[in-house]
Amino acid sequence: MSYSAEIPRKDSTEDRDFVSRFLSGNTQVELPQDHQSLLPKEINDKLAPTGGKMALPFGVFNLITTVMGAGLLSLPYAFSIGGLVPASIALILILIISLFSGHLLIDTLSLLPQSLKVFNFEDLSVFSYGIIAKVLSLLTIIVLLYPSHIAYMILTRDQLELITEFSFNHLNATNSTAHYWITQKYTLMSLAYIPLLPICFLPKIRFLGYTSFFGFSCLLIVSISFIVFSVIGLVHDADATVINFSCANFTSPGSICVPLFPSSIFKFLESLTIIALVFVCHFNILPICHELYRSTKLRRKLTVTSTLSIVFCVYILVGIFTTLQFGSNVQSDVMKSYDADSIVLLVERCLLFLALLPHYPILLFPFRASVIYLIGLICDLVVHLKLVVKDDLSLTVRESRFVWFFVTLCSFILAFAPACFVPNVDIVWGFVGSFGSVLVVFIWPALFYLKVRRDYWRKTTDAKCNLGIKGALSIAMIIIGIVIMFMCTTNHILVIAGVED
Repeated sequence: MSYSAEIPRKDSTEDRDFVSRFLSGNTQVELPQDHQSLLPKEINDKLAPTGGKMALPFGVFNLITTVMGAGLLSLPYAFSIGGLVPASIALILILIISLFSGHLLIDTLSLLPQSLKVFNFEDLSVFSYGIIAKVLSLLTIIVLLYPSHIAYMILTRDQLELITEFSFNHLNATNSTAHYWITQKYTLMSLAYIPLLPICFLPKIRFLGYTSFFGFSCLLIVSISFIVFSVIGLVHDADATVINFSCANFTSPGSICVPLFPSSIFKFLESLTIIALVFVCHFNILPICHELYRSTKLRRKLTVTSTLSIVFCVYILVGIFTTLQFGSNVQSDVMKSYDADSIVLLVERCLLFLALLPHYPILLFPFRASVIYLIGLICDLVVHLKLVVKDDLSLTVRESRFVWFFVTLCSFILAFAPACFVPNVDIVWGFVGSFGSVLVVFIWPALFYLKVRRDYWRKTTDAKCNLGIKGALSIAMIIIGIVIMFMCTTNHILVIAGVED
């Protein structure tokens, strides 16, 4: 999971005035002479498809790299605690909802006037509900990305910990002083991320985009290896190991307990928080649609559908096969469940370490941009309330190198410190899945579609705005998302507090 940098809009003064009159509810809007530019994109796409230079296969690949990430390493744990059957059903339902919400974003984009340049989530929020919605969308990005920073750091630390343990075991130095100090979590974190810190202060980190192919290749190799190792293990140990699907009072030492169903509703909700985040790519749909060659509505939807379908096939195979291999013994980082002395797995852990490490600055860039932009909005409010008499205060803050340095350093420290002490990544994923991903997948796309369909489409075409099937499903998705957010967040707080095990 990653996020594309914000592309600046190049809308004209007339366009902004047109938008402001729409947002103010003025239905008496006279179309300019070039009224075709104000027709909905759904009509304009048929007249003259627009877009960038990105071919459809590359659009699918780029979107796949934003979907497949560290969540793959925790998905087997979700299948283990959530039960093989409910977790598989939940993964299918989340896939369907993610597809529907992704298509809603594309439908919303098609309903907007052609003159409105929408490149990302924040643009869509301000065109739909105004500046308050933009603030909330920026907060959503911050809430989603901040725990993701910590999660990637923890998973990187785990891989480095396994690599160092392997090295000390083969050097017969596990009782040495060097082993004690180097295997401390804060030492491993420092060895991994302190050298990476200078890169985080760069104003542009586009060269890290080249690592996306390497990272995706590593994750694909690891996914295939999970399936291959599971098949080999099940076939090789078919006579010695018995898969037991009844885990009640399980004591047989020669069997593997594979839970078909969760032990409690709380375990299923904990599983659902992880499953809910594995398809999150909706922040990147709009930027990729903008860069897509001949960016018609059909080609945009084909990109989203192909991406999520390919990723789902990988996820479902990895989840089922790893659960059959390890049963209820799968850990929150599935790499910890494998043999620590395997040379092949050591190579995979090294590849994973190198693939996960560059994700931090990639996640930091949009997080920092959102924080700085939010600070700029607060400065605008201060100037508006006449607490400070300086019209360009917001611009000064956004372009200040000190603010850039300060936000970067604070972001690094606020992610580094918890990652040194949080034992398992599932604690962090719980907050990302129960709150951030639900907002991004369930709630925001439905709210955008309902608002834009009612305001823009009706005012530009004089057509009646009936609710329709998509509108009814959007309302249902908002309600379901609020229920899931409340239940999963409450359950995760209880788990952390120790009320529920």
